[in-house]
Parts: sequence; C-alpha cells; structure tokens
Amino acid sequence: MTRRAAWLVLCITLGQAACHKEHPLEPQVLPPDGAIAVDFRTDQQQYRTGASAKTTMVNRSPDTITMGVCSDALEREVTGGWAEILPNVAIACIALALIVPPGDSVTLSYNLILASTPGTYRVRRQFSVQHGTSSEGMYRRTNTFTVVR
Repeated sequence: MTRRAAWLVLCITLGQAACHKEHPLEPQVLPPDGAIAVDFRTDQQQYRTGASAKTTMVNRSPDTITMGVCSDALEREVTGGWAEILPNVAIACIALALIVPPGDSVTLSYNLILASTPGTYRVRRQFSVQHGTSSEGMYRRTNTFTVVR
C-alpha cells in the first residue's frame, strides 16, 4: 500500500477530523474586561462559518467611550481557556474613531471569516474611556456564540 493510500484509509477510518491540518490552539493570557458599565452583545447565539455578526455596545457608564471601527478581535474557546484567532494576512482598515457618549450605543458588523472551525467564540473590543482630560484603555467581550458549518 502506498503512503497516499494509507493516508486515505486512515482519513476514512478516523473521519475528517483526523485529516484536518489545523493545529490545535493553546489557551493564551488575554487582557481582562475593564470595570465599566458597558454591555456588548451579538445579535444571534449561532452563526454559520463565514457569516457576519452584528455587535451592539451600550455605554451605561457616566463616561464617554472612544473606539476604532477595527478594534475588535475574535476569540475561540479551547481546552483550558480562550485563544485569539489571528488573521493570516494583513487586513486593511479605515482609521475611523467612534465616540459613544453616556447612554448611547453603537452597532457594527463583524465578519466571522476567521471563525472557520466550528466551536464557541466571542468578540473582544478595545476602547478608551475618557475620565475628564485623561483616558484609560479597556476591553469588553460579547456573549459567547456558536459557529457551525
């Protein structure tokens, strides 16, 4: 039996998961969510691979929030924690800042193209909180959601 034929038999016997070339992700130390009254949610609990999610962030704090339109990151649940999914190529983005006053909200679309593997995910957003004349960088994560084929 040739090496290729043996590999094919192994793939058929063990299923597609045995033939997948993606290396398992290791849990990472990721920045914690900031202590601020901000709600950050997705519009659904489940998406298909390659879909887009609508995310809504509501500023319930007395402070103004400033954020970029490309400041979101995708995290996937892995054994022992969470790992950030990094793009394989550079992604072009418009340098645009959004200002979210107290009591206001912002809804953006997030392309889930990086969520190519079924599993549990969440979106992490980076933003700045204005405290008078100073600002502090913070993070907030959405609810968890599932990606399916």
